[in-house]
Amino acid sequence: MARVKKRLSIVLVDDHMPAREVIVGLIRAEPGFQLLTVSAELEALSTTIQETRPDLVLLNLARKGRGRLTFAAALHGSAPEIPVVVMGLAPRREDVQALVRTGVAGFIMANAPFEVHLRTILLVAQGNRVLPPDLTHGLFIQLRRRYRAPQSPSILPSLRLSVLQARS
Repeated sequence: MARVKKRLSIVLVDDHMPAREVIVGLIRAEPGFQLLTVSAELEALSTTIQETRPDLVLLNLARKGRGRLTFAAALHGSAPEIPVVVMGLAPRREDVQALVRTGVAGFIMANAPFEVHLRTILLVAQGNRVLPPDLTHGLFIQLRRRYRAPQSPSILPSLRLSVLQARS
């Protein structure tokens, strides 16, 4: 996998202290990454993000409620060029769809090893969209149910009629 050439500037929004400490340590140990700021407060970060213009925002989904969705939508509205990667437990498919509509570019499952974090961050920084297999399967099922192909009328009766007419 090709590496991003410059140091990738990252803002981490994480309200789950144990996870935040681990992620901070891992990101700081990665030579190609620069951690600009870390916060648990979504509201205070809007100004920081506008001022620092990071290459990427990592957003943890530990907190319940719609705050993260509102934050992702507001960030995308004010800085659509800054991709957001959501980390956290397996969210409901509806949450994933809503987050994608707000402009979220990637998802990392909570149980993912740090190599997956790195790969997702790098892919998103290169302009890709990343959806983990755990979420992809459920979304395909939901899409299949929503957009079923129309049932084509059976051609058997008209074929039978053609055969009968040909015999006469």
